[in-house]
Parts: sequence; structure tokens; C-alpha cells
Amino acid sequence: MSAFTRFPAIRYAAIALFLTIFASTTLGAIKLNTRGMRYLHYTTQSDEAYAKKDWERAIFYRELIVKMAPLDNLNYYNLACCYALDDKPDKAFEALSNSIRYGWCDSEHIKRDTDFASIRDDDRFKAVLKEVRKCDKESQFVYEPESKKRDESVDLLIALCGFGSNPRAFGHEFIPVADQLGIPVVALKGRGETRSKGIYGWHKGQNPNDLDVEGAVDRIDEVIKARGADPQKVIIVGFSQGAALALKMVADHPDKYRGALAIAGGSDDNVFRQWIANAKESTTRIVMIAGELDQNRPFSQVYTQPIVDAGVKLKYEILPQVGHEMPDDGTKLYVDAIRFLTEDG
Repeated sequence: MSAFTRFPAIRYAAIALFLTIFASTTLGAIKLNTRGMRYLHYTTQSDEAYAKKDWERAIFYRELIVKMAPLDNLNYYNLACCYALDDKPDKAFEALSNSIRYGWCDSEHIKRDTDFASIRDDDRFKAVLKEVRKCDKESQFVYEPESKKRDESVDLLIALCGFGSNPRAFGHEFIPVADQLGIPVVALKGRGETRSKGIYGWHKGQNPNDLDVEGAVDRIDEVIKARGADPQKVIIVGFSQGAALALKMVADHPDKYRGALAIAGGSDDNVFRQWIANAKESTTRIVMIAGELDQNRPFSQVYTQPIVDAGVKLKYEILPQVGHEMPDDGTKLYVDAIRFLTEDG
């Protein structure tokens, strides 16, 4: 079994953000992130059942989480533990396979996890370890759409996952977008290391706020060159720390890429001042998506007007009753954002 905070910035960042309560100063209303609270409730119920060795109940709640968060590698991992303990090897390996598909990459944890004692001698376990090591070594996740239709205004979508997340999980978020628009997705893994195995970020040294902008630009340029893409037809999409990086990148390099889609990404005022300073010469377009209850939300929609008035091509959407998380079923939201980013392209 793995602790709830094993990957602190995957689809659901932290317990504190699930329970965010937003008091509206104008309406006096209290709004709750009910989706996050359900996730936390299911997790707590499963963990309590696990502690009591009530595997059936633990599995029941983990399967509920699968329905609401089908890309959550941590939940699949813990579900695999419960299946193994309940003597269901086939389902245990199926859940393990899904956990790795969506980014679980800590082979050392799997090797020492006593929950897998009943399946450790199964030949499939060796294959699991091999796949986990492969996942850990990956620097990128690539998806080529099957659709023959192609949006000619976009060559490539570069995806920057959040701190502690994984390119496999984040890349899968945009597969429906890639299929709908006919554009490939390349999700990259940050090189910023942390003290935890399998957790990386887009920072330099040990400070998550010290973003490695130029290092990320160099990596993206390598991908663009290798694929023969036009940088002016490349869109950078990021979540959380990856979103903050994307916002900083288009501030430092205002004409390098077609645009940036930043999801749940905070930033400092200097970045927005750079946008305004670059507005007259820049053709880069920006979409920001933030949860109403997200404590990292940089500003309210009111403050977008001075930025837009300066000439910045900016669209800012605030999602009601959403915290620091990827939007639920956000495909249409992302497609609409890309349409905005590619206008006049």
C-alpha cells in the first residue's frame, strides 16, 4: 500500500485543497469542492477498511475512485494491493498495469511492498517490474492521433505536467483532444529532482519556485526539431508548476510559440508585466484556466481587463467549485482553448 501523499501533485494535489471553502464576499455564500471531498471520503473509507483487513470494502471504495479519476495511478496502485491481499491475482495485475500505464514509476516501492507477497512469484510480476523501470527512465510520453483529420494551424501540443506528476498521466489527459484535432501530443518530464523517488519537477535545485525556463525551452526545441514542427504552430499546455512554467516561457519568449494553455498555474506580477510590455510585438496568445476554489489562482477575472487593454491576447476562465485540479472531463474546454490560441494563425 502506498500513502495518500505519495504523488502530491498528480490529479489531486493535497488534502487541504480538496477541502477548500470559498466564502464569497458579495453573496456571502459558502462553496465547497464537492468532487474533491468525495475523493477524500472514498480514500479515507478505503484506507480504514484496509487497516481492518476488510479487503472487499477497501476495493469497493477504490473502484469508486477509478470511476471519478480514471487516470489516477496512485489509486490503481493501491487497488492492486487490495486485490492481491484479497487473493485476486488477475485483477491485481490488471490494476498494476493501469497504475504503470498512467505513470507509477517507483520500482523499489513495488519490490518491497509486502502487499504483493501472494503474487511476487508470478511470472507477470517480473514483467511489471520491467515496465515500471521503463516508465521511470522515460523522458517523454508521445501520442500520435489515429484521426486523419488535421487542424492545419497546429503542428504539435507540448504538455508540461505538474510537480510530482508524470508525463504518462498528463499526456493521457489530452488524447481525446489529439484525436479530435488530429494533432500529436508530446508530454515531457521535468528534470528537477526531489527527495522522493519518482517525483520530478520543472525547477532548478531544490526550490520548486525556481523554474528552469531555459532548460525547458531547450528540451522543447529539441522535440520540435526532431519532429520537424513549426514553432509558431506549437502550443504549450501545462498544469500547476508546468502551467506556471508555460506562463513564464511566453513572457520570456513572446514570439517563440503559437500560444500557451495554463491550467491551475499561479504566477507573480512580473510575468503579467512582461506580457503587457511585449504586447505590441507579440503574436503569442494565452489561455488561463483556474478553479474558483484554487488558492494558487493568480487573480480574479476583473484584473484581466488591463492586460487585455494593453493588447495581450488573453482568455481567462474560472471554473465554479473547482480547486487545484484538472477539470473533470475537460476535453471541450481544451479544444475551445486551442481554437482561441490558433485564431488568426
